[in-house]
Amino acid sequence: MGAPGMAMNDRRGVLRRRAWLSLLTVWILAVAAFLGARSAHLRMDWTDDHRYTLSATTRAVLGRLDAPLMIRAYVSEGLPQPYGHVRRFIRDMLDAYHEAGGDKVSFRMVDPAQSPDARTTLMALNVPMVRVQVVEDDQARVKQGYLALVLDYLDKQEVIPVVQSEQGFEYLLTSKIRKLIGKERPTIGVVEGFGATPLADLHKFRQLVGEDYAPIAVDPSRAEIPDQVRVLIIAGVEREPDRAFRYRLEQFRLRGGGVWLLAGRAKAALDQGIRVRALEETAVKWAGEDFGVAIDGGLVMDRQATRILVDQQQQGFMLRTAVDYPFLLRVTDLDKRHPITRGLEGLSMPFASPVDWLEKPRGTVLARSSSMAAVQAGPPFDVDPLVSMKRRFAKATPRRSSLMLVYDGPLHAHLKAPKGIKAQGDKRDGRGRLLVSASPSLLEDAFMDGENLLFVLNALDWLSGNEELIALRSRGATQHPLTPLDAPMRALWKGVWMFLLPLFVVLFGLARWRWLRKQRSAAA
Repeated sequence: MGAPGMAMNDRRGVLRRRAWLSLLTVWILAVAAFLGARSAHLRMDWTDDHRYTLSATTRAVLGRLDAPLMIRAYVSEGLPQPYGHVRRFIRDMLDAYHEAGGDKVSFRMVDPAQSPDARTTLMALNVPMVRVQVVEDDQARVKQGYLALVLDYLDKQEVIPVVQSEQGFEYLLTSKIRKLIGKERPTIGVVEGFGATPLADLHKFRQLVGEDYAPIAVDPSRAEIPDQVRVLIIAGVEREPDRAFRYRLEQFRLRGGGVWLLAGRAKAALDQGIRVRALEETAVKWAGEDFGVAIDGGLVMDRQATRILVDQQQQGFMLRTAVDYPFLLRVTDLDKRHPITRGLEGLSMPFASPVDWLEKPRGTVLARSSSMAAVQAGPPFDVDPLVSMKRRFAKATPRRSSLMLVYDGPLHAHLKAPKGIKAQGDKRDGRGRLLVSASPSLLEDAFMDGENLLFVLNALDWLSGNEELIALRSRGATQHPLTPLDAPMRALWKGVWMFLLPLFVVLFGLARWRWLRKQRSAAA
């Protein structure tokens, strides 16, 4: 071998040794950084809402602890996915709580399989086991374990029976701690009478809010609104309330109470399929006089809709079909600055009517339909889910509609005490909060799911002036839907992926080949 060949081999050897040395150095630095960050509990949180970093709300709650808080995490080892990574996540989060709370917060990780006392404790607390079906050695098996937290503070105890995922963990744990150190639950009233949906029929609503609020039934036409009520919900009255009702409602607002009015021109009637029951005009007309809002007589329908399952009979068979239902609006045009909707990507609104302020500017528009929406005049209303979108929107005029309004500001009385009602502390001026949702059926069981649950809790927190947990509740709990593309944009992107991207790969390969060829020529 000549001198040029030996020089080339020596050069390649040097380059090879440098490459291995660089790789080894990077590996050593990476391991050292990992071990250092782990021992110091340092983490980089690159999520858009910083869901793995303790919020200022959590730190403020921990700062109010007057006595030691003990958190016992009963987490079984060896659970398969989707629970396999939860143990490590829980430990990391509890480490963060301990660091933020200092000596006031301590925790223990317990594997119930290794502790008979732990299993006895969990059975006494009625904590269920999670069950996961796995396939091992070509056999289906069921593995069981625990993913529970037990919090002890003074003589109080709270239990989180199952930690199903990372989603919402900080909100769940912080709300339990807040409950341990707080006072009694605030009271919310649900109005009954005049056709309003009674509290007894709102099963999912009662279950949802029962952890943080004490809901009670209230009839302002017959008795005074109790002083302990912080928020009053008026869900779908079907006729105009009497003067006693309206006077007591106004006095409630003037003394600082929050009101949530759910009103429109149709309520869901799902006992015999997907239908609606049209409401009288007087059911919404009084809202203009008392709240300064105008509710239109039609129903909003939107191509940006929520998908539902519909049963239909064909050739003697009952088939279940998924359809985009234009009267169950998928509302994504939300006011991202307002506490109620900040952090939410969207919600579903059933059988909503357009709503707006009579006087502008007065309050804020919280939610709007999409630009693909229209309004069906009525009553009567045709809400058949099997009518195609093309047919339903064939003659409709596109119209974006306001669906929710909020107001927080000064109030002035315009009603006098009716005869027979003793005016006790009659107020003429005050300040209050108002939320108007033009969907009377929003709180009914059929529509209480998904992000609607977060919206309802956020709304109650804002109306009651209890906004501490609103931002925390929405972290990591909302979906991020893709923005629909129109036909020209879909065709454009289809062309990019089918033609331009392969062409780019080919051109890059040719350029790389020419560069390598020049390098070999220069080396020779």
